[in-house]
Amino acid sequence: MEINQSIQIDCEPAELWLWLTEFERLKKWNCTLIKEEHISSGEVKNGYVTKVLIKEGRKDIWYENEIQDYEPNKYLGIILKGGNLGKSPMAVTYDIAKQNGFVELHYKSTWQPKELFLRIFKPMIKKVATKNAKNVLSELKKQIES
Repeated sequence: MEINQSIQIDCEPAELWLWLTEFERLKKWNCTLIKEEHISSGEVKNGYVTKVLIKEGRKDIWYENEIQDYEPNKYLGIILKGGNLGKSPMAVTYDIAKQNGFVELHYKSTWQPKELFLRIFKPMIKKVATKNAKNVLSELKKQIES
């Protein structure tokens, strides 16, 4: 399952980067995020790990995030594990590019469930996840441009 969304935002790449990497700002545009705990210490870079508590329906679920690609103001790649993903991790990337006076943010998530139950419901999961991606990116744009 792959979800691709792009959005243009009237800001500079460095400003958008802060909204993607600072947890207090993340919570303003992605209301499912509740809490973050750092497992790694020191400088944020490839291999840095955090735990994130996410609201899913009526439950709060812990996930583990590991940074795979970290290029400030340009590219962020994360592997998300645990929670309701089953045995398959989800790859999430944010690609930032300056275009015609705007910043274009391209979001991509990739997940291939292994469990039969999750594979059966994959079309419905993709539909909900696509709608959620559109909504949170729209809220991100609103937060930055206001």
